[in-house]
Amino acid sequence: MNNNPAIAFPIRSRIGNLSAFGIPRGDQTSRILQKRAHVFTSFNHSFLAELNARYVKWQAENEALKGPFNKPQPGDQELIAQRTRLLNDYLDFLDAPEVVETLSSANRMRSAAIREFIYFLFRDLNASDCLAARFASLSDSEQPSVALECKTYLDKTMLEGSSTAAEQLKVRNPNALYLVVSEWLKLTENINLRKFKVDQIYVFRKQKNTDREFRYLPGYQKNPVHDDVVSHLFNMVRTHLISNWEGGVPHGLERGFLL
Repeated sequence: MNNNPAIAFPIRSRIGNLSAFGIPRGDQTSRILQKRAHVFTSFNHSFLAELNARYVKWQAENEALKGPFNKPQPGDQELIAQRTRLLNDYLDFLDAPEVVETLSSANRMRSAAIREFIYFLFRDLNASDCLAARFASLSDSEQPSVALECKTYLDKTMLEGSSTAAEQLKVRNPNALYLVVSEWLKLTENINLRKFKVDQIYVFRKQKNTDREFRYLPGYQKNPVHDDVVSHLFNMVRTHLISNWEGGVPHGLERGFLL
């Protein structure tokens, strides 16, 4: 694919084996810090230590949470809400003006946060041997059954690229699900979303995009990442992975409708 999905669940693998498919395993930001350490002067070494400590704290808090798992539980929504609150706190720290100014040369940390959040959100979907066996029984295809692409904001050009990638993926794996996640939206209101081949577009903040310099003006209200949107994303992926994908004419003929 031309686009690089932030997350891809392969058909013949346990969902938890994400690191083999380009999923950040909670140390991506640490690697970014190590690679970019030269941009910090000695004056900023204390800031670098604070930044690393804040990241390690966010990682540890997510590691301490377990689930949600493949089987729906009454506490799933609250667990997703907890993970979302941790994400909002971490993003608020990264978006503070003094942090943004200092990190201008290492801004990959900001984009890495959403991808790492996605890893933590779906990490525990590997708990069921039944679910793992279900993958092994499907197909020899190595195409992902779920592809999830992360953006800070989504504009028309990005969406067109995602649509092309989704179409290419579904030619190879008709059962694939292609989702796009963004924090903000940069699309005009008259765009026809039906012509795009992605299965869903999530806007975590339920908000139009505003250029970063305007986000610090008095009166600007930045929406948080909404846990109900995150919950919808998680449930859509989980439902897709555990649902019956059986298709073809014989199965459809039993029901009386084929598609």
